[in-house]
Amino acid sequence: MPRDKKRKQHKRPTKKLFFERPYGVKLEELLDIYLDVIGNSDAEIDMKIDKISISLIGDRSNNDMIASKLQELQGQLMKATTPDANGNYFYEQELFPLIFNNPIQTRFLADILAVFKYTSELTEDKTIITNASLYDVQRLQKIGYSSLNQSPKDQNKDIQRFALLNSLKLSKSPEEILQLGIANGLLFEKEGKIHFSNTREKTQEGLNEILIDLSFTSDSTDQEVISTLDPEIEGLGFQGGKIVFVNDIKKNDRKRKANS
Repeated sequence: MPRDKKRKQHKRPTKKLFFERPYGVKLEELLDIYLDVIGNSDAEIDMKIDKISISLIGDRSNNDMIASKLQELQGQLMKATTPDANGNYFYEQELFPLIFNNPIQTRFLADILAVFKYTSELTEDKTIITNASLYDVQRLQKIGYSSLNQSPKDQNKDIQRFALLNSLKLSKSPEEILQLGIANGLLFEKEGKIHFSNTREKTQEGLNEILIDLSFTSDSTDQEVISTLDPEIEGLGFQGGKIVFVNDIKKNDRKRKANS
């Protein structure tokens, strides 16, 4: 639940900051993010529809440090919500605990984005560069977190990630993915552990070829509803090779009919 604004103090502020609300971030969520940085320090916060002013009160050196952190955080939020000239958003790892309720590994999230046909680059400092908006990244992150309950925990991390990512893409359980790989010689089992028969990349290529032959890749149709592992996140689909939300598809269909 969002926390209440800090009680106004009667002392004179030593530092005053003004921020615009980043696109797609609710004011209540933004307040929680800022309060994580402000901590127990005294502050006055005035919130309007698209503007926020923060007055820091008390020790000047402490307020300077808080102000610097808030300004850095605001910059990160703007890069995550405003695309650059190439249409890319930048999600820095420090933001994840603040914008996701249940953060997952950065590499796993980057892989999920790639599975669902978004551009996805993970830099050395763990920043994800992608053309996916915050709206879509948050939903894909939720899918990834939900899928972890289905992870084959008795297997190594590479096998787990391979099974999970392909299960998300194909609406199959991770166990079904592993059995499909074993049946086609892409994986093998030894003493209860599953291993790649070749490199992970070659194994993925082999699985993709099999799936094309079986005609159950995710872009086999222009619009396909995914049966996800968590009923809370049902209603996803594909359109034009990208993840979309079925309600959005229906809205767009209604608009097209109205304009035709």
